Amino acid sequence: MEKQTLRALAFGDHPPPPEPVTAPRSAAPWDRLLAAVVLGAQGRYAAASTALTDLRRSRDPLLASLAATTLASHRRQLGGHTAARALDGEALALLTATSALPLGPGSSGGGPVGPSSRGGRPVGPSSRGGGPVGPSSQGGRSVGRRLSGGAADNPAAANSRAAAPAADLAAVDRGANPAAGPAAADRAATDLAATNPAAGPAAVDRAATNRAAANPVASGPVAVDVVADRGADRAAADPAAARAAADPAAANPARPASASGQPAPDPGTSTISGTANHPTPDLDYSDPDGLDYSGARADALLGLAADNLALGRIAAARRLAARAVAGDGRWRATVRAGWVGAEIELAAGRPAEAVAPARRAAETARERGARRHVVKSDIVLGVALSAAGDAGDREAALKLVESALAEAEKCELHSLIWVAARVAADLGAQHAEKYRFRGQEVLHAVLRRVDPCVMRIAHDSPWVPTGSG
Repeated sequence: MEKQTLRALAFGDHPPPPEPVTAPRSAAPWDRLLAAVVLGAQGRYAAASTALTDLRRSRDPLLASLAATTLASHRRQLGGHTAARALDGEALALLTATSALPLGPGSSGGGPVGPSSRGGRPVGPSSRGGGPVGPSSQGGRSVGRRLSGGAADNPAAANSRAAAPAADLAAVDRGANPAAGPAAADRAATDLAATNPAAGPAAVDRAATNRAAANPVASGPVAVDVVADRGADRAAADPAAARAAADPAAANPARPASASGQPAPDPGTSTISGTANHPTPDLDYSDPDGLDYSGARADALLGLAADNLALGRIAAARRLAARAVAGDGRWRATVRAGWVGAEIELAAGRPAEAVAPARRAAETARERGARRHVVKSDIVLGVALSAAGDAGDREAALKLVESALAEAEKCELHSLIWVAARVAADLGAQHAEKYRFRGQEVLHAVLRRVDPCVMRIAHDSPWVPTGSG
């Protein structure tokens, strides 16, 4: 499938293609990332995870970071907030080494970060804020419980920008109390990527999943900044180690042979222009969809905000979201920040304040013509209106959510169909039972296309209604 079509499916208004979207290892890495975004939107999480796990090992830290935040959003959509937090932390830590590592498959002539020198553009992560919208109540109303968020001329500016993620990591939660010690179940899994980068992506996933399953009710404040600082400092002080962490195969040039007997392609090498030989990063490159340094940083920060919100850490979520908004005001970051902002206000018991960020997200997505983002934004806005308004607002909210459900069905966005259907049923739609049945039907179909660890996450999660009804 052509990269223009993949990008339009991920960020535009392209209708579902007649042929299924795939992300084969033979495809260019940035095309695989875009395909994984689309696969996640379709609810084909196992296929997306296969591609993203490969791409997280890329030598290109921008590509690896975007792959990690994309996978984090997929975990969050099925209630895996602990696993998502480890991935978002990994993504932010990867960006600390951008001053020493190549960014994207650009040309050696100071070309843009990420896009190919032959006109191809890098692929960005799916839109994502918090987890899926689930049933809950607020103020006697049924609402969604989760809404699923010139370096050459100025070297000093480049160094300042490259150091920004380290500051982000340190500021994740200065209000936490390190003296209190590890916070039970999820501490080691969340921080594994920072404290032991050589553990690799699979180890991080396993640790996060196993600890969440062993003690899913454990939570509480975590001194994320203390451990994250170690990972940031290590990456900045030893870029070679950071490169090895992003691609363990780099330390061992021997590669497994493919079925044809030829060496298997390096998941981090572009088939167009090759990322490994790009000599310097261009931190000033701006991609229209935020698929660049600033966009990747915003993705990681907004993901961490949603992850912290799921743990009840509202103040930390506010700080992280504010840092993301300050660093990237383009359309995709604006939409995602609107989702997370609405989530934060709902969680804080301020439903009236949730309407403005939700409405801003919906308006921005429509202006951009990003169909998938419009669908989710309308769900978020519907939940906010329902929680904040009178009977008239509740009726408007229901119409918004029903319209979003119809559009999700039309576009085959299974990751949003079950969410919209559940919300419509909770809002008291005339056909509530029909919506509830449809939501459960699609969710069960989605869960048949996930890997076993994600199946366990979904069944253990309070956010995902895996039971009957």
